[in-house]
Amino acid sequence: MKYPSGVLFVAVIAISCLAGGGSAQASSNQPASGNVAQQFKSGANRVGEGAVQIGHGIKQGAILTWEALRDGATSAAARFNGGQSASSTSHAQ
Repeated sequence: MKYPSGVLFVAVIAISCLAGGGSAQASSNQPASGNVAQQFKSGANRVGEGAVQIGHGIKQGAILTWEALRDGATSAAARFNGGQSASSTSHAQ
């Protein structure tokens, strides 16, 4: 079976990294178990905060969309009924 030279090059680099000093480097970068738990907790908190911000954005987008639809419907109804346009009427908010 013939492989392209790029695939063989990537395979050689990957094998050399694994066989070389990769294990010594990995052991020096291992955090303490308490630190890992704190990192997971911190990450979960950030995800939660992001979800809240996304929720607020969706809510605000829905409100703006509803207001645009309402104003458009009011304007269309006023034009069909021969009344004033929505831009000249006042909305109670």
